[in-house]
Amino acid sequence: MARTKEFDVDATIDRAVDLFRSKGHAATSVQDLVDHLGINRGSIYDTFGNKDNLYDLALQRYIDQGQRFVDNTLDLDLPLRDRLHLILTALVDSAQGRGCLVVNTACERNDQHPAAVTATAAAFEITRQQLQRAFRTAPADQRASGVDPDTAAETILVLMQGLMVMATTGVDHSILEPVIATTLDHLT
Repeated sequence: MARTKEFDVDATIDRAVDLFRSKGHAATSVQDLVDHLGINRGSIYDTFGNKDNLYDLALQRYIDQGQRFVDNTLDLDLPLRDRLHLILTALVDSAQGRGCLVVNTACERNDQHPAAVTATAAAFEITRQQLQRAFRTAPADQRASGVDPDTAAETILVLMQGLMVMATTGVDHSILEPVIATTLDHLT
């Protein structure tokens, strides 16, 4: 008879997201996972197979949550500039001191792990599409004249990644806010 799990798998994946965001893949040992997740080594292997599989699950959870956040924010009944500003400032706040798991994965694992390349590229593509749709559907008076929606979306996507890298290093929000405002001034 199989034993039932004595821990919540979803909550464990969420805690793994936090640990991997803070330490990265390479610097996180199985013992770090044991200590941070509050489950024993055998449970990690029995449930997730190995650290790489747990990392992949954590990365996908993080991507899914981020995409829902972007979708929900872009669906708000606000001007495009305000919706974009909410997304960008939330990303800065979220990344302070611990980074973005997608950016961290792109930098740390892409050269050695094809699955990481696929996951990060897919995450960037979905965000690109979300932003393109927002620029294409925004009323004309909410977009700067002559701005191509695809270029605008790409600009915001690149800005998002750069802001998260800067916030990871501890750059203060007050330094990043003018960058956000200037970019939005040119696009909206």
